[in-house]
Amino acid sequence: MKLSELSDLCAYATAPGRFYRGHFGLPAGAPPLAISSWDEWHRLPLLPKEILARTPLKERSFVPLSRVDYLFSSSGTTGRLPMFSPRARLLEYGFRTAWHSFTRSALVSSPVPHQHEAFLASCDAPPLAITLDPRNPEASARLAKAAGVDAIFAFAFHIPHIMQHLVAAGIAKNIRYVEMTGGACSRAQFEDMRKSFPNAKIMQVYGTSEVENSVMGIPCHPMDGSEPLAIYHPKEGHHLEVYDTETERPLPIKAGTEGEMIITAFRGEPASFPMIRYRSGDKVKIVEEMCTAHDTWSFIYLGRVDLDFVKVRGAVIRADEVERVLRTFPESVSDVFELHVFERAQAPIRLVLKVQAREGDLQALAESISREIRVSPTATYAEGVREGRFAPLVCEPLEGTPHGKHRRVIMHRG
Repeated sequence: MKLSELSDLCAYATAPGRFYRGHFGLPAGAPPLAISSWDEWHRLPLLPKEILARTPLKERSFVPLSRVDYLFSSSGTTGRLPMFSPRARLLEYGFRTAWHSFTRSALVSSPVPHQHEAFLASCDAPPLAITLDPRNPEASARLAKAAGVDAIFAFAFHIPHIMQHLVAAGIAKNIRYVEMTGGACSRAQFEDMRKSFPNAKIMQVYGTSEVENSVMGIPCHPMDGSEPLAIYHPKEGHHLEVYDTETERPLPIKAGTEGEMIITAFRGEPASFPMIRYRSGDKVKIVEEMCTAHDTWSFIYLGRVDLDFVKVRGAVIRADEVERVLRTFPESVSDVFELHVFERAQAPIRLVLKVQAREGDLQALAESISREIRVSPTATYAEGVREGRFAPLVCEPLEGTPHGKHRRVIMHRG
């Protein structure tokens, strides 16, 4: 978004009686806010989820509740109570048509089915969305077969529950388009999908449940097995910034830069709640400063700032680093994992890595992983063990497949 567009948004959002007047600290009787420079824009306070969660819904809705299309709740992955967000606008799915011509029904688990039906109808397809029930995947597959489904819009963590049943029903080869949201797709899952859906374009989009017209990150291309698996570019009508989480200052749009994604999103009225400088809690990494195919910068998703990155005694345990190392042992283990970090006073940090082992000795695997995982730019976990800061890494089998969004790093303190 241009500065002039952001200024118009600020004026709209700080009209009398609206949430952002108080959030920006405007005194009573002051005119709506206008900004005239990027410095003024960067001085505006960031908007954390905690402020929205404690603000009553009617105080942050820009339209009467009678015009709200539906309420969306966050998953509560962090363990905190979910936050409810009002939506008064259908999502914009036009980017899909660059990859597939939608002429048939779709199997859907990502919210909300009627939005996908509206998209299918806009493509002159039968506006029929078969809802995927992850606890009854066989029945969902039968319904999908009866409806002639050739596309899937689903949470990434639901795909494993339905995939084998679509294969058994004999319709997996009919699937031409698979779109995932709700967390990163592991390489192990992607390889399973590529085998099960040999004729499908496999896509991943980037979005967050709190933003009204999510998705914000459009896939640059279908997944093809190259690294990184999923690359995104910002969707038109959004202003995405990358911030240093420690200093809360913007970082340059430069290849290799890592930081928290800050989201401003407004596509015009009706809007239940425009987001201005929202702290997504997502850590991203810039891939290209200018993607020639889309005339803007591109990025990858690294994980949740508060869930996938743990700071302990001068070290940082990163989920994306664990994933990177696991991919270097493809014969022994998949890249699906759950890492438990135990911190006790006066005791070395202890890590238990639960993995999907394919073959070999788990103790030997743990020693190999320990030598590769970096806990700082210059130090490995094994070096920390030798120094006495960490206990030897332990690998254990990972049992089962989660039905919900998967926490990859779990901290245990005390």
